[in-house]
Formats: sequence, structure tokens, C-alpha cells
Amino acid sequence: MVVFNFSARGQSVDTTKTAIVKSKRDDDQITRQRFDTKQRQFMISGDATTLLEINSNAYVRNYGLSNLSTLSIRGSSVAQTSVLWNDIPIQNTMLGLTDLSTVPNFFFDKMALYSSGFNELGKVQTVGGRLELSNKNQFTNQKEVRVGTLLGYESFDNAIVGLKGQFSSKKWNAQLKYYNRQGQNQYTFENRYLKRSDTIQHSFAIQEQLLAELAWRPIASQQFRLSFWKIKNFREIAPLAYGDNEERAERNSISRFGLQHRYLKNKFCWKTSIGLTTDSFFYEDQQALLQYEARVTNLPINTNAKYYLTKKSELGVAFGQQTSTLNRVGTDSDQSQGSAQLYYNHSDLWKGLGVNTFVQQAYTDRIDNPFTYGIKLAKSIKTDHRFYVSFNTNYRLPTLNELFYFPGGNENLLPEKSRDFELGGQTVFTKNKWQFKNKLSVYSRWVDDWIIWTGAAIFFPDNIAEVWSRGFENQSSITYKKNMLQIRNDFFIHLNRSTSQRAYFKNDNSVGKQIPYVPRTSWRNNLYVAYKKISTQINLSYTGYRFVTSDESKFVNPYTLVNLYASYKVTIGKKWTTECQVRANNILNEQYESVRGRIMPGRNWAIALLTDLRF
Repeated sequence: MVVFNFSARGQSVDTTKTAIVKSKRDDDQITRQRFDTKQRQFMISGDATTLLEINSNAYVRNYGLSNLSTLSIRGSSVAQTSVLWNDIPIQNTMLGLTDLSTVPNFFFDKMALYSSGFNELGKVQTVGGRLELSNKNQFTNQKEVRVGTLLGYESFDNAIVGLKGQFSSKKWNAQLKYYNRQGQNQYTFENRYLKRSDTIQHSFAIQEQLLAELAWRPIASQQFRLSFWKIKNFREIAPLAYGDNEERAERNSISRFGLQHRYLKNKFCWKTSIGLTTDSFFYEDQQALLQYEARVTNLPINTNAKYYLTKKSELGVAFGQQTSTLNRVGTDSDQSQGSAQLYYNHSDLWKGLGVNTFVQQAYTDRIDNPFTYGIKLAKSIKTDHRFYVSFNTNYRLPTLNELFYFPGGNENLLPEKSRDFELGGQTVFTKNKWQFKNKLSVYSRWVDDWIIWTGAAIFFPDNIAEVWSRGFENQSSITYKKNMLQIRNDFFIHLNRSTSQRAYFKNDNSVGKQIPYVPRTSWRNNLYVAYKKISTQINLSYTGYRFVTSDESKFVNPYTLVNLYASYKVTIGKKWTTECQVRANNILNEQYESVRGRIMPGRNWAIALLTDLRF
């Protein structure tokens, strides 16, 4: 990989502020994980799949290189977890998911993971947490231009090309980014199903993306942002390890538009976002002589207005509306949903005790309109320690596929409804050259009317499941700094039990059993060492058993991965910096599966060269 940056810079960042003054704690930071520079350093050429697998407690179900990757948080289903881009939900409303393999880390300055069921007030509500993507709209007192390029190569015969440019001034910020990844995705593996050595076949993929964002701040109190994200994706789907001569492929063309407005003055703040997504999907199975083609359109609108009663308290209202349309050959289907939310926040109600509370009424064109509510209490002990407890209810509406798939859709489905209880805290200890941070959460989530697909020749969905997810997750980080030396160790651990509480069918043995593809235990450890021009990272991760049947009769084996990354940085003069990177993945050559029948690569490598040039 080669990253080249050219920058013509002004004197300083514009620090103009509006008249509003507020002083309140951000309690969402306790359950929010922002991926910092260290965590993103060696992931810049990849997608969100690897970033989340290595640096979080979330579980990513990976169907193979350059293939579908989906996100699950705390035992949630894929459809219960959201991905937001500039506060706009971008999951495919037909399938209810976002493919993480189409989210390049190269595109985004800010990526954050929210694990809690208690969502940030005024934002889109989700049952199973969310991933947020955005870029910094930095305005500068004088004009600034920055250009970057990216070239990369992986041992699977994959090539990566990227380009980005940025312009900023006191009133304007414009960004344009391009990303192209293509290759054969080929590797050899030991096929435990057929008892032989195999090579991945029929796995070519090409992905081309363009991201453009334009921000305008005519006056200090107002800001507008117009965004466009285009994805063209083609991939061959490799046969399952126990399959034979499968020839499947899919093609996507996705266009996403976003318009945001923010008004902030004195004691009033108003934010509005409008999105439009069109997703054209084509799937072909040559062996089965099957073709499927669909086009999905989604129009989400969200507006959030709040008034600061004091420097520490606010009262707000938020409205959301989303209209989705599914177009297939000979038929059109649509769904409309919306919500109205009233919320209140006080960061220091009494002796450091903060309170967040909301009520929300949903309205849909379905037969059930859920009413939800929640409250979070947080208490500070001294300055660096804060603890919280929360309870809330939530819901998820059925996807277009669940409602209208032919044959088998069920237009009488009810929304999934959840009850969440959580407690935890964040502590920070600093002494001399050492700092220790820890985030702890204990949670319980009960979901009624969980939607399950069942059947034989024809599958159909129904509200037949009740699932109780409970567990413990912890994130800790210890850092040592002395002169040019920095040592940091991050440790993540997640213990989860997500069990069915009601039988799908009579005597099906699913009650009390772990739901499919949710590991009971997982942990990650990342050791970073940086000294002068040298940086290294050692990643050690463990993912436990994942059952693939509801009665736990079949499972995918646990696995442990060791990855090693290293870089060397050279500075030439005052304006040229070159960084050489080497990445060695799965250095113990572990044979493992994320999904049954999808055997992942053994030992593999990548090299990188990053160059930064300033004028």
C-alpha cells in the first residue's frame, strides 16, 4: 500500500463559536467506543470487518474474503443492529443489514461503535446497538488543500487503489475520495469436510466506490452538508467447503445521498438529516438456473430540536420518518414508518447525579405501533470515575423481505420488542507516566416476537421466538509514555448467553440453548509499542464455539488468531515522511471458520508504503 499526501496549508483551524455555552458530561462515552489512530493505523487499506474483529467486542459473521460480512452486538440478530452514515441509516431495508465488506476504512475519519440498547437521545433507535460513520468537517481560517493516494497489495493476489482530495476555508469544506479493490481472493486450505487440500475457486471480486462531501457554513450558527456515496460491487461466491461445482455471483449498485443542516445559537440547537438510498441487486446461481433481481429505495428523514434550559440540562423533541420501496419483476411493495420522541437530559441533577430519559411513540402502516421509553442514571465519583444504570424498551419492524418475499413473506408479522437493563461504569487512573482506563458493562435484554424463518421447500418468517441475551463485557487499556517510547495494551473480553426462551416447534429442544452464530466467549488483546521511528502491534484474539443449529447439535470450532504488524517511519527534510508497513496475519496458520463451510485463510501477508508530502 502507498499513501501519498500533498498539503498546502493555511495558518490555523477556524475556532469561531456560537454564543451558546454548555457544560455537560457525555454519558454516551461510557458505552461508546471510538476507534482512535492506533486502532486504525494498520487497517487503513481494509474494510470495517477487520477493524471490528480486532478492536472490539462485537462479533462479525464473515462469509469469506471480499464477501458478505455482517455485524452482531451482544447476541443481537443482524437486522437488529444499525449502521449510520452522517446520522442516516444505510442498512438495506430489504435484507435489514449492511455489508461491512463495502465500508472502507479509507473513507472515514470517525468510526464509533455503540453497544448499549439505550440509544443516544434524539437519534435513530435500534434494538442491538449501532456503528456510526462520519468525517470531520474542519473549517480553516485560510485556504487549505490536501491530496492523498493509496496503493496496496495482499498475498491473495488482491490490489487496492485509493485517492482523496480535500479543500477547506473559513466557510467551505469539500472532500472527494475514491476506492477500488479487486483480486482473485485465492488461497489454499485444508478441507476438513472432504479430507484434502483445496484452493479457493470462483472467488474473483471487484469493488469500486466514490465518496463526495461538501460542507458550507455561511454564518457561525448554521452549517449545511451535502453527501454522496456510490458503490459498485461484483463478486463471485466461492463454493462451500463441502459443496461441489457451485457457480454463484452477485452484483450491487448502491447510490446514497445525504443532506444535513445544523442550527446552533444561544440556547437552541436544531439538526435535520435527509437521506436517499437506491440499491440495485442481482444474484445468479448458474447450477440451479436461478436468477433474482430487485431494487430497493429508502428515504429516511430525521429532525431533532433541543433547548438548553441551563448549562447542564436540555429538553428536546425528535421526529423520524422512513419510507421504503421494494421493486421486483412484476410487483412493488412498500413500507412506511416513523416516530416522535420527547427527551430530557440533566448532567448534574444532584451531587453529580445525571439523568437521561425519553418516551417515544412509533407509527407505521402495520397493525402495531410500539410505544417505548427509557431512563439512564449516571453518578460521578471524583473526576475520573462515572457509573451508570439504565432501563429502556425498544422495537424493530420487519424487513421488506420478511413481509413481501415471494414465496413465503408474511405481511402479518409483528414488530420485535425488547426490554433492556444495563449497568456499568468507566474509571481512569493516572500516575506519573502511567494511565489506566477501564469500561465495564453488565447487561440483560429480552426480545419478544423475535422473527425466525422456518420451513422446508418454502421458508417463511413468523414471530415464534423469545430470546434472552445477558452478559458481561469489558474494555481496558493501560498506557506508558516516556520520552520517545510509548507502550499501550488494550484488552477486550465478552461473555454472553443468548438463549431461546420459547420452543420454535413442539419438542424441538431449542429452549435454553444458545442461538446460532453467537459465541459465548470472545476476547482480543492488542499490544502496541512505538519507539522513535518504529511502531509495532501484536494482536491475539479468541472466538469461542458458535452453534449452527437451534438445539446445539452442530457447531463451528473455536479459534485463536495471532497477527503481527510493524512499521518504520523515515522523515526527509521537513515536508516528506515515508512509512513502511508489513502485516503478517494468522501467523500460526490456524484453520478456522467464521461461518460453517467458509474456511478462512491461513498464514498470509501484506506490505504497505505510506508517504506524506507537504508544501
